[in-house]
Amino acid sequence: MLRRGLVLAAALLAGGALALPFASSASTSATTVGNSETTGSGGTTGTTGTTGTTVTETTPTAPTGTTTTPTTTTPKPTPHPPRITGASVQRIAPTSAVIQAVVDPEGLATSYRIQYGPTASYGSQSGPATAGSGTTEAKLTRTIWGLTPNTAYHYRVTASSSAGASLGADATFTTTKLPPTLTASVTPGTIAFGRPLTLSGTASGPDSAGVQVVVQENPFPYNRGFQDITSPQTVDGAGGFSFTLPGLFASAQLRVATAGKPLAYSQPVAESVTLRVTLRARRTRRPGYVRLYGTVTPSEPGTEVAFERWRHGRYVTFSGTRIKGPAGSSSHFARIVHMRIGWRCRALVAVVEGPLAPGRSPDVVMH
Repeated sequence: MLRRGLVLAAALLAGGALALPFASSASTSATTVGNSETTGSGGTTGTTGTTGTTVTETTPTAPTGTTTTPTTTTPKPTPHPPRITGASVQRIAPTSAVIQAVVDPEGLATSYRIQYGPTASYGSQSGPATAGSGTTEAKLTRTIWGLTPNTAYHYRVTASSSAGASLGADATFTTTKLPPTLTASVTPGTIAFGRPLTLSGTASGPDSAGVQVVVQENPFPYNRGFQDITSPQTVDGAGGFSFTLPGLFASAQLRVATAGKPLAYSQPVAESVTLRVTLRARRTRRPGYVRLYGTVTPSEPGTEVAFERWRHGRYVTFSGTRIKGPAGSSSHFARIVHMRIGWRCRALVAVVEGPLAPGRSPDVVMH
C-alpha cells in the first residue's frame, strides 16, 4: 500500500515537470483573455475567443517604398457663345456691298450671317456661312446683293454655336449711284495731222442728270493707257455733250469717261490721223507740161510721192517723185509732169504702219 502511494506521487511529479515548458511558451506568444489585438512586424494580428481558444487574422500592407497617389477630377470649363469683335464694309457698289466680320468661335463649330435693311430692324439677311471652330479671331468676308443704288443701309453680324448666339453692333453704309451709260462718236473718222475734230455723245440712266464727263486718249501704239485730254464738261438737260478737239498728232483710241464716281466709260472709237499733204499745179513755158509741188507735214524725207489722176472711175498713178528737205515740221516735193487740161489729180504719200496713216492731198484740176 505504502509502495503504491510512492509510485503515484513520483508519476505526478514527473508529469508536472514536463508540462511547465509548454505552458510558459504559450503565454509569451499570445494572451488569450477575452478579445485582444497585437501588432507585429508582418501586420496586425487579431485574437478572438474564450480562454484556451486562439484565432489569428492577418491584414496585408503595401510593400516598403510604394507611394499611392490620390485620383482627382478636373471639371470641364463652361462653353461660351461666339464673340463678334468687329465688322466693316470693304467695297460698296450700286447694288452690292462686301462685309468683313471678325468672329471668335470660342472653340465650337460656329456659323454667322449678315443682317441688313433700310432701318435698324433690318428685314433681310444672308444665308449662313461657317466661321470655323477655332479659339482665335477669324476675318470673314461676305457679299450681300440686291441692294438699291444710292440708298442708306443698316447692317450687323450675328453668330451662333451650341453654346448660344451673339449679335454684333449696328453700323451703316450707303450704296453708290448707278453709273450712267455713255456713248461717243467722232466727226470726221479720219483727220489730217493736227486738224480739229468733234467728239459727241450721250449719258443716260437714272442718275445721269448733272454728271460730268471728260475725253480720254490712248495714242498709238495703244499701250500707254487712257489719259484725260480735256477738262470736265457737264451734260445738258437731255444728257448730251460735245467736245471740239484742237487736233491729234498720232492715230489714237478715244473714249468718254465720267469725271468722278461712279466711274463709267464709253466704248473706245478709233481716230486715224494721216500725214497732211498739200498739192498745187502751175503751168510751165513748155506747152502741155505742169509743175506739181506741195508739202508734207510732219516731214518724211525720202518718202515717195505718187501723182494720181482720176480715170474711168478710179485713181491711177501716172508719175511721182520723192520728198526733199531735212527732218522737221514739214518737207516739200516738186516735179514737172505732162498733163492735159481737165485732168483731176492728187498726191499720195504712203508710209508704213505707224502713228500716222498715208496722206492724200485734195484734188487739183488742170485748166
